[in-house]
Amino acid sequence: MICTKVKIPKEAIVYDYDNNYDILNIYIDKPIPAVAEEIYPGVYLFIDDPTDNVIGASILDYSKRDKKYIRKILPFDIDFNYINSKII
Repeated sequence: MICTKVKIPKEAIVYDYDNNYDILNIYIDKPIPAVAEEIYPGVYLFIDDPTDNVIGASILDYSKRDKKYIRKILPFDIDFNYINSKII
């Protein structure tokens, strides 16, 4: 999959952090049933199968991840400092 990085306003992002399992789910579009594609070990993109649009991502072991590297591999720009200020 070849993608152009898209800037999403942080107010438009919906996220859910599961503290028990250390999983961050990010949605840049409304959460709908989607296909998950692993783009890096423990990092998944949610893809709307009929349109092939990326609608979000899931990051396993979120607290242990290198956020700078995750920002590089995601096809959308995300402000992890902003998210961390809201979930921790």
